Amino acid sequence: MRVPCGAALALLATTAAAAVPTPEVRYEVRSGASRLGFALPATGHTVRGEAGRWRGWFVAHEGSGLLALEGEVRVEAASLDTGNRRRDRKMHQKSLDVARYPEIVFRPTACTYPDAQGRADLSGELTVRGTTHPVTVAAEIQAEAGALRVRGTLELRWTDFGVPDPSFLFVRVRPTLTVSFDTLWAPAAPR
Repeated sequence: MRVPCGAALALLATTAAAAVPTPEVRYEVRSGASRLGFALPATGHTVRGEAGRWRGWFVAHEGSGLLALEGEVRVEAASLDTGNRRRDRKMHQKSLDVARYPEIVFRPTACTYPDAQGRADLSGELTVRGTTHPVTVAAEIQAEAGALRVRGTLELRWTDFGVPDPSFLFVRVRPTLTVSFDTLWAPAAPR
């Protein structure tokens, strides 16, 4: 049985005494308790990296059969790190062109019909290198000590966002990368 997002989150909250997204409550990501990474298959290996600096917030609004969201997650593109300075320099300068496009931005729009285990589809718009496309992310939402733990993965074709091919010589990069996240969202302190 599928239930509206707010109801599924309420079910989770009753067992963990956690916060539930309700209208006009602003949630902010706790980046120190969160991880945002990526994996890009290439010839003979997979390049893995993480975002070092990012921030995000959202506000939920109960809608007809879904939880409408407004907010954003902003990643400093220059903070993406694979652990290889030469590769990171090429990624920042050529692939992502961080001088012209300093941020990667995700704007969530809706959370639709999670099941009782908290599995949900999060929809929104992703902007990379100035190109925006709609995306849907399969996520898992769990109540955690007055906050929400949101985990998921998303496969993207970097070519859809105008990212130049980072392949060189005999090392070929596949066109699809996987973004993974494990984030903690807590109600913001009153302003």
